[in-house]
Amino acid sequence: MGALVFLFIGLKAAGWAGRKVVDITTGKNVDPSLARLIGSIVKLIVVAILVVITLGNFGISIAPLIALAGAAAFCATLAIQGPLSNFGAGFAILLGRPIVSAIPSPLVNQRCG
Repeated sequence: MGALVFLFIGLKAAGWAGRKVVDITTGKNVDPSLARLIGSIVKLIVVAILVVITLGNFGISIAPLIALAGAAAFCATLAIQGPLSNFGAGFAILLGRPIVSAIPSPLVNQRCG
C-alpha cells in the first residue's frame, strides 16, 4: 500500500517538476518549444527513477531490470541511428534559433541611407 502511495505522490511531483522547469526556462526567454522539450525530459527522468524505486518497494529485484533496460537502450540506439541523428539535428536547430529580446534594438528601427 505504501508503494502505491509513493508512486502516486511521485507522479504528481514529476508533473510539478516538469511544469516548473518549463516555467523557469520560459522566464529566461528560452524558445517555448525547447522549454517544453526540456520539461518533458525532466518529467520522464523523474518517472523512470520513480518506477525503479517503486518496483524495489514491491520486492521485485531491480538489478536485472536495469541491465535489461541498458541492453534494450543500446539495441534501440543502433536500430534508430538515422532518425536519432535527425532528432539531434532538430535539437541543434532549436538551440541555434535567434533569441527574441523584449528590449527593442535601435538598429532595427532606423532607416538605411
